Amino acid sequence: MKLLVLVLLILNLTACSYYQVKEYETWTKEGKLQAEHGELKWSEYYKGCFSRLAATPNRMDGKSFDLEHLNKMIGYSLDFESGHLTASEFEEKGRLAEIERAKGKDANSALGKGASERINLQTTY
Repeated sequence: MKLLVLVLLILNLTACSYYQVKEYETWTKEGKLQAEHGELKWSEYYKGCFSRLAATPNRMDGKSFDLEHLNKMIGYSLDFESGHLTASEFEEKGRLAEIERAKGKDANSALGKGASERINLQTTY
């Protein structure tokens, strides 16, 4: 009986994890299109990405780097929306943040799959 309950619990957790990852992937694609077409503020897009990714299992490869990137992009998008950044400055900061994220992920994978990531973000949004 205990084994059956354990198996059901594991299946339930796996199904929930899959749903959370799928929801994040769907949001990133659909939300980005909406933001590019002006139907959604960039800050709302990045906040949506952040909240959905934060809800996914911590065992996702590179999750901390992705969260850190999204946190930066929330700040940049808020600066853009308030007029503190031009469109070209916003795009450039996004490109640089993407390069930084990729470098972090590459360095982390060079450490090996066994290396754990530490998620330590402070948000003020």
